[in-house]
Amino acid sequence: MKTFSGLVLAALLMVSASSVADVNSSVGDAGSPGLYRVKPGDTLWDISEEYYGTPDVWGKISKENNVPVPIHLQPGKVLNLDALMPPVPESFPGIVTHLTGAVWHVEQGRQRQPLAMGDDVQVGSLLETSFDGFVAVAFADGARITLPSRTRVTLEKREDGRGVSVMLAEGRVESRIPRTESGKPHFDVVTPTGNLGVRGTHFRVAYNDATATYGEITGTTVSVLEGLVDASFNVGQTGVAAGQGAWESEGEFGVVELLPSPRLHSSSEGLNDSLELMLSQVPKAELYRVKLATDADFFNVVQDVSSPNHQLEISGLDEGLYYLHLTAIDSNGVEGMPSVEMLYYHPVGAQVSYRQGEWIFNWNSRPRSSYRLELSASSDFSHLIVDREMTSSKGAYVRNLPEGDYFWRLSVSHDDEEASHVVGTGQLNAEARSQ
Repeated sequence: MKTFSGLVLAALLMVSASSVADVNSSVGDAGSPGLYRVKPGDTLWDISEEYYGTPDVWGKISKENNVPVPIHLQPGKVLNLDALMPPVPESFPGIVTHLTGAVWHVEQGRQRQPLAMGDDVQVGSLLETSFDGFVAVAFADGARITLPSRTRVTLEKREDGRGVSVMLAEGRVESRIPRTESGKPHFDVVTPTGNLGVRGTHFRVAYNDATATYGEITGTTVSVLEGLVDASFNVGQTGVAAGQGAWESEGEFGVVELLPSPRLHSSSEGLNDSLELMLSQVPKAELYRVKLATDADFFNVVQDVSSPNHQLEISGLDEGLYYLHLTAIDSNGVEGMPSVEMLYYHPVGAQVSYRQGEWIFNWNSRPRSSYRLELSASSDFSHLIVDREMTSSKGAYVRNLPEGDYFWRLSVSHDDEEASHVVGTGQLNAEARSQ
């Protein structure tokens, strides 16, 4: 087994949103991928299954191409297959449906520009997310992709002109593809090596090269949440069912059961306006990943963090309701099954107001914590007018304070910690009285 650390990434693959053999390898005329050249041993049932995902279309192939007998086909004969299916809807332009952090957009022949909500994404566009960036793109044919932080992709049309090819240069991409009337793919994700054909609509792809600084694994991993993957690596082939993952690295490959999802054991408002999470431990987990979003579909992701510890601390959140997407990652870098939790976050924070001659201080509670309110006429708190310690979060008030400028701060300490942390500070003056 290989050691895994940092963000879960994987390498070198191509994922198509349905499972078919490479029809284009048997086309009759270059530039006409809908023309299939018969190979020795082919039957109309096989071709129907290969091209449309079901053997039941063989009768239509027979009628369209004047082939009355479905077996003993003449090798080299060219069959017209595209004429049997309704036209595939145009995929481009895509549109940005969710975006947080810094995301850049480069169209062919143009300078890099910040991407914004509602922007169109055209063929040949390069998208790049920063360390805190996240973007979701919806295409006209119903396909949707999400790109988390530190990801770079180029969006192209597939070689057969149908649908989208996501050229993944770095990072991760998660795709949701609508089911089609056939098994023929209209979407794929491409990286330098490997080919994974997917029956199903929900899959993850990631890429990591040898120069990456946030993961030690180089190679390919795939996690199958729905459907079936036919994985063709440089070193061999394998099938991967829903609930399984596959990995390829350094000339080896294998199939594993996806780790079960961790659960949210507890959460609390940490010091310094942070959210502390404790997840249930998952056997064989090398890494835990948490995504926080403001929507249940996880298109508006505001944080995406990973840690080798099942206890995580997340900072920089605004007060509000969040959805949590929790996964565990094994030593091969294969990301496991997800669970979804929901919580309301309110930081400890402190607020002050003035009413009828009283300064009123309020703050949110934190379990097993004590609070200290200090008030001084000097900004360095060298001379304290008020120095009050409390174990309650019911707040405090100060009466009969003469007019003038005063400075206040609220500190919190946890029962298990010796140090205290300032969670609120401010100034009291005549202007504040009038608010």
